[in-house]
Amino acid sequence: MKVQNMTSARGNTIANQFIINDKGEEYFQSYRSIIAKKSQGKIYLDEYFWDYSVTTGKYRNDFLGEKKIDTQRKIDSGEYILTDLNKWGIMKEFKEAINNEAINRLSLRKLKALDRLLDGKATTKDREILKQGV
Repeated sequence: MKVQNMTSARGNTIANQFIINDKGEEYFQSYRSIIAKKSQGKIYLDEYFWDYSVTTGKYRNDFLGEKKIDTQRKIDSGEYILTDLNKWGIMKEFKEAINNEAINRLSLRKLKALDRLLDGKATTKDREILKQGV
């Protein structure tokens, strides 16, 4: 397996954007999520993360060599396959256990703190925010 950072047009390393080559397959990973996979002439996109953010989209477009509209057209036609590249299927029980009513009551400030906590980037302030009542 070979992992390397993507590089900009100027040759600079792009943080958190990776190309992975493994046994003849090529992957694009953004931060901790696999976004796309090229295998045996086919393109697979993660059904959840393929269009997660502007940054993900920019580098996905570079990986695929096309614009988002072209990618969407290929998804719609069935040429590209949407699938679970990050094994979210194993999270089904977790998703069912989430208390959506409680989450809907959280402020944007708490949701951002929770997001950083789940991403392993929480600060002491984030933890303090999360300890406060709803």
